[in-house]
Amino acid sequence: MQYLLKIQIKNTRAWRLLSVDGEYNLSKLMKIISLAFSSKSCAGTLFYKDKEYVIEHEAAVFGDEFSIFDSFDIKEQDIFSFTLKDFDGLDFWVTVLKKAEHLDCLLPSLIAGTGPVNSDSYTSADALNDYLESDEELILDCKEITKNIREFSTQKENINDAMIKAGAKELNFRIE
Repeated sequence: MQYLLKIQIKNTRAWRLLSVDGEYNLSKLMKIISLAFSSKSCAGTLFYKDKEYVIEHEAAVFGDEFSIFDSFDIKEQDIFSFTLKDFDGLDFWVTVLKKAEHLDCLLPSLIAGTGPVNSDSYTSADALNDYLESDEELILDCKEITKNIREFSTQKENINDAMIKAGAKELNFRIE
């Protein structure tokens, strides 16, 4: 399955709309979400249906240590939360906006969002809100973030398989 997720930082106006594949394990999913918020780490805790899943390091990103996202039987409008170590003190809320066999976009992608967020500077909701309400010109570079997410996503994967998962048709050559 493929998912359209809205990720919000609780008590702030910062959010992201992200397309992801249900075949990602939880560690890889959290890493992609953290990249959407310009964080380099995936260490944190995911909370879903009264259960806690602790991800302590990136070594689990490509391993089988955690169940794949699809195995949680996520439904549209389900909500779950997580924290990221880099964003100490901030809670993230995820709403599943769409669940489909195939989304009409490449995966993974940052589709939209508000509030460029840097985990090095904003570790409280009040500090982040002050920044978002400042007179600074705030530009979220969705294209650059999507590039970073896709570069990460294709690591240790066969690129042909990654493109097929993203919706491309398999290339077949016949030489006569």
